Amino acid sequence: MDVKDKLDISDVQGFKLTSLPQDLSHDYEQQLKDYLSGFTILA
Repeated sequence: MDVKDKLDISDVQGFKLTSLPQDLSHDYEQQLKDYLSGFTILA
């Protein structure tokens, strides 16, 4: 991935659902839980 804003994004990685990182910030952890539960739809 070609990162344009290096102050906002420091690293990008892909993960299997069974091996997601456990050290996410609260905001990202909740967004990910909502998305995987079907509460968030990306258009």
